[in-house]
Amino acid sequence: MVTLIIIIGTHRLLQKDINFKNLGLLIVDEEHRFGVKQKEKIKSIKKNVDILMLSATPIPRTLSSALSGFRDLSLIETPPFGKLPIETSLSLYDEDMIKKIIDAELSRNGQVFYVYNKVETILTKADSLKKLIPGIKLGVIHGKMKSKDVEDIMWKFTNLELDILLATTIIESGLDIPSVNTMIIEEPENFGLSQLYQLRGRIGRGRNKAYCYLFYKDKNLSDEAIKRLEAMKEFSELGAGFRLALKDLEIRGAGGILSPSQHGFVKDIGYDMFSKFLEEEGKKVKGDIFDTKENKKTTSIDLRINALIPDTYIKDENIRILFYRRLSDAVDENALEIVKNELTDRFGKIPHETKLLFEAAKLRLAAQKFNIETISEDDSYIYLYFYQDSVFSNIDISKFVSDYSYVLEFISDRHYAFKLKKSKILKSSIEYVKSFITRIVFYMH
Repeated sequence: MVTLIIIIGTHRLLQKDINFKNLGLLIVDEEHRFGVKQKEKIKSIKKNVDILMLSATPIPRTLSSALSGFRDLSLIETPPFGKLPIETSLSLYDEDMIKKIIDAELSRNGQVFYVYNKVETILTKADSLKKLIPGIKLGVIHGKMKSKDVEDIMWKFTNLELDILLATTIIESGLDIPSVNTMIIEEPENFGLSQLYQLRGRIGRGRNKAYCYLFYKDKNLSDEAIKRLEAMKEFSELGAGFRLALKDLEIRGAGGILSPSQHGFVKDIGYDMFSKFLEEEGKKVKGDIFDTKENKKTTSIDLRINALIPDTYIKDENIRILFYRRLSDAVDENALEIVKNELTDRFGKIPHETKLLFEAAKLRLAAQKFNIETISEDDSYIYLYFYQDSVFSNIDISKFVSDYSYVLEFISDRHYAFKLKKSKILKSSIEYVKSFITRIVFYMH
């Protein structure tokens, strides 16, 4: 007879003085709430056991590990039947609006969570809310209260004896009260994305429509704070935790896989490149076959054209870099068209300089098909350098060169390198090169 023992505990189970005789499975819930030291302990445990880590909003480093192949990733995005999305709004602190919000919830016999994360002044806040809405039944809880007092307040609240629960982030997880469908969060700019998402998840637990209101007080929010709050407003549909975590990864960076840093630095080199580095190194560690020459052949274009995304079109540098990277990674014209449509949809009419950038990207795709390594330009010529291993056995080279002798010359020190004489009436070097490349097709057997 086999006896199965299940132990449920807090971080205490990870302390040095606790040892397991025959541990077979470790399940970590709310993974994002664990610090670096706890995760190092988990690493040492999981050498010999299976481990399942659960999180609605994984921290950047954890998500990066999964996306890079260091961990297996499974997504559950199907919400419970009948559950409705939580409508989220963002605005400057306004007491009149807060009064209307609370009155509206109470009018439908509901209750309100009011998140105020300052223990020192939370009782003062309670008094101001009672003055704002006379006759309101309000309870206060925070982490420095005695557990018995917290329990008494929560019992009254869950039994509908209170209208509002004024609380710190102590209510972040573990509460399931279907009658609470409005949440007000004061100064949300001081919270992380995971915290905001977890807090918002405390409402909308029943079949009624739920509303979350974020009221910031500082008019001069940092760029990072604005991105966090806008992300909360944007990703309000059910099952959006993964996309919100991706946004958090984009905002804060991935952190260090082999260091205590749980976020940061990755945007200095770009997440795509960072992920490629991790993927390559991960395959080496696992002993997988990794072809270092795979997909390495690309065409470098250095033409005298003003092809760029101007900062007057997209102000945010990180977003501009993202679109540059997407253009660089496009594998066909259909992918370029998707990027173009998104730019138009998000930022309006595409400027001339950016149109040239798309033309250059199309030229790159066309040149790659013919194994062209570099296209460059000076005052008199446009140069085309083919890769050294290029094979032209299916092209009538002699006829090709003869027909183009008036503009075409060989470059003697390279294997299949040409220079095209520029025309005085030439309007676009991009179109000129594209036309030249297209002509090669006609000389194939």
